Amino acid sequence: MTLPLVGAAAGIAALGLIWLEWRRLDRRHVGRRIAASVIAVASLALLASERPVTHPERAVAVIATEGADPALVRHLADSARGSVYVLDEQETSRFGASASAVPDIAFVLRHYPATRAAIIVGWGLREGEMDALRGVPARFVAAALPPGIGTVRWAPSVAAGSRFALRGTTTGIAPGTRVRLDDPAGPADSARVAPDSTFSLGTVPKTAARLHYVIRIFGAGGISAETMGVSVVRRALPRLLVVDGAPTFETRYLKDWMAAAGGQLTVRTEISRARYRTTNVNRPVGELGRIDSAALSRYDAVLLDGRSLAGLGTSERSALTLAVRARGLGLIVRLDAVPDRGDRLLAGFGLRASPERVTQLGWDGQVDRRPIALAPLSLSVGEAATVLVTDSAGGVAAARRPLGTGAVAVTLAATPSRWLLGGEPERFASYWSLLIGSVARPDGERWVAEAPARVGAPLRLTRFGTSTAVVAGIVDPDGSTDSVYLAQDRIVSSEWHGTYWPRRTGWHRIRGDSASLDFDVRPARAWRSVQASARRRATEHVTGGSEPFAAAGRVRRWGLPFQLMLFLAFIGAAAVLWSDRAERWRRTPRA
Repeated sequence: MTLPLVGAAAGIAALGLIWLEWRRLDRRHVGRRIAASVIAVASLALLASERPVTHPERAVAVIATEGADPALVRHLADSARGSVYVLDEQETSRFGASASAVPDIAFVLRHYPATRAAIIVGWGLREGEMDALRGVPARFVAAALPPGIGTVRWAPSVAAGSRFALRGTTTGIAPGTRVRLDDPAGPADSARVAPDSTFSLGTVPKTAARLHYVIRIFGAGGISAETMGVSVVRRALPRLLVVDGAPTFETRYLKDWMAAAGGQLTVRTEISRARYRTTNVNRPVGELGRIDSAALSRYDAVLLDGRSLAGLGTSERSALTLAVRARGLGLIVRLDAVPDRGDRLLAGFGLRASPERVTQLGWDGQVDRRPIALAPLSLSVGEAATVLVTDSAGGVAAARRPLGTGAVAVTLAATPSRWLLGGEPERFASYWSLLIGSVARPDGERWVAEAPARVGAPLRLTRFGTSTAVVAGIVDPDGSTDSVYLAQDRIVSSEWHGTYWPRRTGWHRIRGDSASLDFDVRPARAWRSVQASARRRATEHVTGGSEPFAAAGRVRRWGLPFQLMLFLAFIGAAAVLWSDRAERWRRTPRA
């Protein structure tokens, strides 16, 4: 009962007792008896009451989500005088006899309209349930996250011969803990959790297949593992134009790699002033003289050295700039000195002379053991740029930045052929795949699916391209097809978005107009720590963060020391009244 209600009842009782004591014929100790009566009534009333913290009591729904402690939920419901509703198919009986199992919070607000506030306990609500809380004051009492992977990112599809990389963070895992990536043949890569709780793993799949990789964390509580599906496909390399100011061994090794991988390549080499030699790989034979818009439209990326960039004529430079800015062409500049010209194309990259050096390079979380030579330059980048490759001292060896609809990358690596000559062809392939893939003009149509995908969880799908079809078909493992309706992005007209709710585990395929994508769906209970972290972030975003239950908007019982003091006061007052009654009984004459 609340303090005003109990106070009114206690006041009436106290007045009644005072009136009775005042009317007694025996006037001895009347003051003591009145004081004892008032103290007894007041202490008993306070013991039975509660005090508000900031506002009167409201109808409160205590929502027990996954990870909630039943004892804490019962305590919160008792303190807030609220009702308990249990989500996520948990065992309802653990939360008390009055707890009710509900499918979602929208059900609570719809069927119990008296609800005026909510207390969310546990890991929080799913992202799709957040909208139901609009207009309802809510507080979040977060439970501890389970130890494991907090966030993880990887591409569900990768080209054979390209590097498959994943990055993630951990929760409840000590820095330095070992993390390992296993492919179907065994361990593929390993790393240690960094002090900021991040980790990076990767490998290079060689053949096209649907593969399952496993991430293992070797923590103090044992080995935890999660499985991910990756579709390895044979994807054509971007069409590349190489413009060299002079013949180089590096271009020869790049040409041989592109030829072996089935890529299309044209090399234009200047052999004397205004005289060029053209070499085509997997392309029709033909000479390439001047670089103009028509010629550039046949390629996805252009690789220039510093001498070629400086030697471009005004019309060639204008055509190249237009192709990058307006038509999505990618440009890679392999520098060996500070350029005198081309500042517009290299805007955003800081370049200055420095001593020549030989160093190890790293990307995708991996550092190469074999050092290679870098150009006598130091490279710095602005906020819009992305670092692709770093040296052993943490300096930037290659970086990329967007330019209009295209992108420009700069690299200082002078001798990547050392990886080939040293017996590391996979490192050579990974370097050039990273560099070319970071800037190349994207495919006409392509799909992207968020990972990890789980049964019963919404999966966001995105299609890039010029197609305007509003429906996509998804084939599940048993061969049946579901339709997913797409909505065009309000800002980028070439992007279309849709949401799919998987019902079965296994490999699914998205079928579009000219592109497809395979993705793997894991069981609903997979990636438990990732789910918990995502739910906590989403709920904190809506409720403004998690906080202790003692925050504003609740009612709270008197503290134990004060309760003990009230109890002793009641016992003392009752003893005074009883002793006075006993004394009158002894004085009463016996018959």
